[in-house]
Amino acid sequence: MPRPACHGTGAGGRRLAAMNLLATENTIHPDWPVRVKVVPDNLATAASLTENGQHLEMHPAEQIAGFRAMAAEGKTPAQTGDLLGYSPRHVQRMLKLAGLAPVILEALAADKITTEHCQALALEDNPDRQVQVYEAACREGWNNKPEVRVI
Repeated sequence: MPRPACHGTGAGGRRLAAMNLLATENTIHPDWPVRVKVVPDNLATAASLTENGQHLEMHPAEQIAGFRAMAAEGKTPAQTGDLLGYSPRHVQRMLKLAGLAPVILEALAADKITTEHCQALALEDNPDRQVQVYEAACREGWNNKPEVRVI
């Protein structure tokens, strides 16, 4: 029987990792049949985000990356929100944060800053200036973390 073409895994990454582990331990044969559901490319991102969101609340950095990917596929905030169970306004707010400098998004992903910090930094469109403000806040904040001050 010819071997079928290989496909990417848009969902079920943990199951795939578990099956690979079982195969390396010779618990199952490497050619063990696996039931799959093939979805069109234009729905793959939504399917992956939906599955991840059902397991646990998605981290804001994951939401930003996922919403950005869906926007790149041509989905509107309303379509993205409908597919994933978020309000269109929430999707719009997170998409605004997608334009932040990469170092800031990395800090968000590492839980060094909050979405509120990101929203404040997103008021500046220039990524270089965003980084300057972020670094200044880290230097002047307590314990090398940015501090929001009320003036």
